[in-house]
Amino acid sequence: MGKPFYLISELPFNRMAESIGANNIILKKWRRGNTAQQWFFDGVSKTIRCNKWKNYAMEIQNNGNSNNIYTTNAINSRWWQMFKYEDGMMVNSRGKVIAVDGGFDN
Repeated sequence: MGKPFYLISELPFNRMAESIGANNIILKKWRRGNTAQQWFFDGVSKTIRCNKWKNYAMEIQNNGNSNNIYTTNAINSRWWQMFKYEDGMMVNSRGKVIAVDGGFDN
């Protein structure tokens, strides 16, 4: 298991990506010790996983045919589940970047 990290929005309130109910990802205010806001890179599957639900990986919904991300029980490592950190952004192999929908921090 990799070292835990936070996905922090660069919008004015600097909210954290938090996995809700092991599936949905939303922006929330930072809370000390909240493992649903902590993520780690799984070097074996090359996926980003939530520290609260370690068997769930972040992926682009609908096998990459969507603009939404969520977490799901990842059995295989497909392009829509694999991200890397590049120039301050989380990017997958097809160039899709994790961003806040509409750029609104509310």
